[in-house]
Amino acid sequence: FDAPSYQRQLRFFSSLAQVMRRIYGQQQVSSRDEWVQGYGTLHRLTMQLDFGGVTATLEFLEPGEVAGGKRSRSVASTTLRTGAQGDVLGSQEWTDRPGDRLEGQFETIVRTLLRRAEETLRMQERHVYEMRVERRAEMLAMIEARKLEAEHKRLELVAAHRQKIREEVLDLARQHRTASDIRVMVAALSGHPDLSTAAAELFARWKEEAMKVADLLDPMKRPFVTLIPAFQ
Repeated sequence: FDAPSYQRQLRFFSSLAQVMRRIYGQQQVSSRDEWVQGYGTLHRLTMQLDFGGVTATLEFLEPGEVAGGKRSRSVASTTLRTGAQGDVLGSQEWTDRPGDRLEGQFETIVRTLLRRAEETLRMQERHVYEMRVERRAEMLAMIEARKLEAEHKRLELVAAHRQKIREEVLDLARQHRTASDIRVMVAALSGHPDLSTAAAELFARWKEEAMKVADLLDPMKRPFVTLIPAFQ
């Protein structure tokens, strides 16, 4: 890097580093080496400036240099470039112009780099904020969905409890009615004409068992708490 063009680039980067060091403490100058077929290894000086987490890369392009890589192209005069076409802010270039070399554009270059860094930081913060807002909305939606699911399950339990009560009430009514029907039937059979014969003893045994069945079915013959388990 003893050639006059490289010496100029190093002086420019050195001045830029001294200015930026007052605000940000990290600068780095390195060589981006690239092999070009039929030419050999191409060396380009690049500078990286760290703006509190945002990195800006500057690169010099000289007239007559062999273009190498997708980002390289031939230039008519010494050019300082930052960014790329695919970046959010795109690329920006400053070139030597008649009566206005890059050194004379130094203040504009510094202001532009600071502005691009601030815009990038703002976009990053905005992106983080939007992600947090989106995440908060997702969490609120999840909480609401869980509440709806819990309410749905609660209503299902209430409906199941009411259904169980209805079934118990209907079952008690059937048991009470059946017990009453058995007793009525036993009373009716007691007047059967055949009971005046030897069948009377058989009927007495059958009546005893039939009344036991009626008592087992009769809700009035059982403890009250056993009749309404759904309310326990």
